Amino acid sequence: MDGGSVSCMDGGSVSCMDGGSVSCMDGGSVSCMDGGSVSCMDGGSVSCMDGGSVSCMDGGSVSCMDGGSVSYMDGGSVSCMDGGSVSCMDGGSVSCMDGGSVSCMDGGSVSCMDGGSVSCMDGGSVSCMDGGSVSCMDGGRVSCMDGGSV
Repeated sequence: MDGGSVSCMDGGSVSCMDGGSVSCMDGGSVSCMDGGSVSCMDGGSVSCMDGGSVSCMDGGSVSCMDGGSVSYMDGGSVSCMDGGSVSCMDGGSVSCMDGGSVSCMDGGSVSCMDGGSVSCMDGGSVSCMDGGSVSCMDGGRVSCMDGGSV
């Protein structure tokens, strides 16, 4: 709505099953290129508002299952390139607000399970490169605020 967009090129895909949803409002966007994918199953959701974006390129993926969620507001972004991935399962969540970002490159991954969360606010960022990973399980959390970074 209001200029939001979902774009899939060169084999990119967005898949929603069993109540899963992808929502783009007020200029928010989801872009999948060169085999990148966004997958929402069993009530999982991806939400982009006010210019927030999800970008998956070269096989990067965002996966939300069993109520897991990825939420981007006010210019927050998640970028997955060269096989990087963001995965949310069993209520795990990734939230980016006010320019916060999560970036996964070259096989890096962010994984949230069993209620674990990654939160980036006010320009905070989480970056995983060259196979590095951030993992939150059993309610554990990573929080980046006011320009802080992991």
